[in-house]
Amino acid sequence: MIRQFILLSLALAALSSSSRADVVPIDPFDGAMSENFDSFTEGGGLQELIIFDGFATVRNLTPDGAIKVEYMSSRGGMVIWAHSPPLMMGQMGVIEWEFEEPLSQFGAYFANDSRFDDAQVDFYDENGDWIDSTIATIPNSGDWYWNGWQSDVPIKWIVIAGNDEEFGHAFIWVDDVQIN
Repeated sequence: MIRQFILLSLALAALSSSSRADVVPIDPFDGAMSENFDSFTEGGGLQELIIFDGFATVRNLTPDGAIKVEYMSSRGGMVIWAHSPPLMMGQMGVIEWEFEEPLSQFGAYFANDSRFDDAQVDFYDENGDWIDSTIATIPNSGDWYWNGWQSDVPIKWIVIAGNDEEFGHAFIWVDDVQIN
């Protein structure tokens, strides 16, 4: 009886681990599509931004938040210039990235001029089911840091939230986005 229980437990563990998605960090790559935000007009207060020639939409999810396309950001004495000038995109709240078709790789350069390091990144499949969560390493330094991921379950949505809860999870900047 104990042997059957152990075998059943091992079988269930194998099934659950095979259905669990792995989102793993990856090095910088040249994607099938890339976005540097240079084709946009500088401005803030956007609630939605269509990028990758219509393949993706970025949306603000925070009341009183916004998406910004800027040449630079200056907050608390820290200045951030676009990773590949002239423009970069910033989130003044939690943002959602939705892709027309699911993808397997997502990466970008991130900068941070909030009060706290890093950002939470959540990945969802085409049914809206949660795949995995990870942390984008973005020290509060004003410098640019690559964060890229690959998933064995196709990604339809990504939600990114900075760690400054008091200021709406804002002040995260993105440039040179790559997707496959």
